[in-house]
Amino acid sequence: MFHRIGVIGAGDVVSRAYLPAITKRADCMVMAVCSESGRSARELAAHDHIPMVCNDYVELLDCHAIETVFVCTPTHLHREMAAAAMSRRKNVLVEKPICTTYADARYLLQQAKEYSKTFYAAYKNQFREENLWLKSKALSGELGRIEIMDFEWYRTKRYEHKTWLYDPVYSGGGVLMDLGAHLIHIALSLLPSRCTYRAFCQNILRGSASSRVEDTSVALVTVNDRTAISIKLGWDMKLQTKSKVVLQVYGTAGHASNLDYNGPKRDGYEAMVADFLGQIEGGATYGLGLVEDSMLLLDALYRSNESRETISGQFVGVV
Repeated sequence: MFHRIGVIGAGDVVSRAYLPAITKRADCMVMAVCSESGRSARELAAHDHIPMVCNDYVELLDCHAIETVFVCTPTHLHREMAAAAMSRRKNVLVEKPICTTYADARYLLQQAKEYSKTFYAAYKNQFREENLWLKSKALSGELGRIEIMDFEWYRTKRYEHKTWLYDPVYSGGGVLMDLGAHLIHIALSLLPSRCTYRAFCQNILRGSASSRVEDTSVALVTVNDRTAISIKLGWDMKLQTKSKVVLQVYGTAGHASNLDYNGPKRDGYEAMVADFLGQIEGGATYGLGLVEDSMLLLDALYRSNESRETISGQFVGVV
C-alpha cells in the first residue's frame, strides 16, 4: 500500500522526527506541508522535496490525493484540525496530548468511532525499546501481580522557543501534560484490567514570570485499590545529563526497570509511524480506550491539584 501524506505543522518535531521517519520509507510520499505563515513549511518543503506548501490547513485537507494527515501543531489546535481531517475521510495521526482537555479528547475519540478511517494518538515513548522490554516483562506475568510503579522523568531544559507551552490555554498544562502524558499512557498500558482509580496531584510553578504552567509535578494514583503508581516530573532540573527517565515496576514475583535493558535504543518515532501505517493497511484502529483513559486520568490529576483533594472515578476504556 502506498501512503500519500500531508503534514500540518512545520516545527522542530516535524523536521527532527516525523519527516525523517516518513521520507526514508519507500511506501510513503509527503505531498504537502502546512504552517501558519508558510515560511517554515517552505523551508521544509525545499529541504525534503515536498511539492505542495500551504499556510491554511483546510487547503491541505481539501487535496483529494492526500489520504493520510499528521497533525503536529500546538495542542489547542488538535481538535479543530483532526475533526476536519476525519470529516474528509482522512487517516489521522495526532501528536500527544491529543487535546488540551478531556472533554475535547473524548469528542475526537467519538468522532473517530463514526468514521471508517484510522485515527491514531502519537505516544511515541511506548515504542522505545527499553519501554517495550519493560512492558513485555510486566504483561507476561513474569513479575507477578503489579503492586507498585515508580516512574520519574526530569529534563535539564525547558523548551524556551515553544512559548505556547507556557500558556495553559494553548498547551492544556505544563510538565504533567507534556512529559506526564507519556508516563501515564505507559503505566495504564501495564494494567489491562484497570477499572477504578484514586488520584492525587501537586503541581508547582517555579519557572519564569511569563510561565503559567507547572514546572514540577508529583502524582500518586491507586488503580483497582491494589496498584500504586507514583509519577514525578520536572522541567529545568539540575542534572548531569539532559534527561533522566527511570521506570520501576514492582510485582509480587519480581522487579524490572527500564534501566535494566541493555539493547539498542531509539527514540520511537520510526516504530510509531510504522505502527500507524500498519493500522491503516489493516483497516483498523487500536488502543483508543487506552488513549481515553490516559486523558481521563490526566484530567483527574489536574482537578486534584486545583481542589487539593483526591479524585476518584472509573476508567472507561480498555487497552
